[in-house]
This record gives sequence, C-alpha cells and structure tokens, in this order.
Amino acid sequence: MTEQHCPNAKEDVAVLTHALRRHQQRERHLEATILEAVRVLEETKRAFKSKRLGGLRQQLLNVLIEHQ
Repeated sequence: MTEQHCPNAKEDVAVLTHALRRHQQRERHLEATILEAVRVLEETKRAFKSKRLGGLRQQLLNVLIEHQ
C-alpha cells in the first residue's frame, strides 16, 4: 500500500519499531538477570549443598538454552 492508502503508515511503523526495541531490551535484561542468577548459584553451590538450588540453576540454564 502507498501512503495515499495508509496516511498513518509512518506513525504505525514508528510505533511498531519502538515496541520491538523495547521488547528486545526487555529480553536482553531478562537474559542478563538469569545469567547473573546462574553465576551466583554456581559460585555458592559449595556453601549451600542444596539439591533444590542445583535444580533451580539447571532450570535457569535450560530456559536460556531453549530461548536462544
């Protein structure tokens, strides 16, 4: 379609582009936060010998792997 048929096309593209960028920023933030949690769990696994924490660490790693 041309701009004659969609006079708001530029604004629509701008809104969608902004939403996509925010979504990508959110994904990067979530990934960084999960990686930090995994790092902390890995560093402290000897201090806290917990199967639940080990399972949580593995679950977080699996989420990261699945969503790459």
